[in-house]
Amino acid sequence: MLVLLDVDGVLNPAIQLDRVTLDVGRSRLVQDLALIGRIVWATTWETSKTLALGRELNLPVDTLSIAFPCPIHLNPHNPAASPKLHWVTRWLARTIEEEVPNSTVVVWIDDHLRADVTEWATAEPRPILLVTPDASEGLTANHVAKITQFLSEVGASRPAHSSPTQATSLGDTNDSLPATTSSRIAREARPERGH
Repeated sequence: MLVLLDVDGVLNPAIQLDRVTLDVGRSRLVQDLALIGRIVWATTWETSKTLALGRELNLPVDTLSIAFPCPIHLNPHNPAASPKLHWVTRWLARTIEEEVPNSTVVVWIDDHLRADVTEWATAEPRPILLVTPDASEGLTANHVAKITQFLSEVGASRPAHSSPTQATSLGDTNDSLPATTSSRIAREARPERGH
């Protein structure tokens, strides 16, 4: 599984004197994700900052990232469009061509995923889970629990570089995911915001 991970609005790290840090709880969530999938930075952050964040999180030095143009522009004629979608789809197409390991299932975690991303994901042949945290709250244990549930539903296996983890309480998991068999996509719901 590939975990496409945004930073701002998802991890919300602190930057002090060029040092990037996450609180302990959020760091643990990212490390949990790294055990069940391969982290791919899907952020407009500078490479030097994602490398520093990766070191802070003890992620592998070969952690992948998707290159986005800076600045990434919204189309004024289509305000609902997700500006990263074009670049993510190009990058994911290359993972198929280059047979990147563990790329048969995708989880995309970003606070700015719009209807165009849902339409694209529905048409994709591989299972995709879209997780859209509230930017002020960021990634939570409930999100990680839903991702774990999604993986068990689609039968995804752990990446070769990870080891099994002991079962831990990841928060309230009473909310069930939408069925993934017909559309092969699940979307973690949150109220739409006017961005």
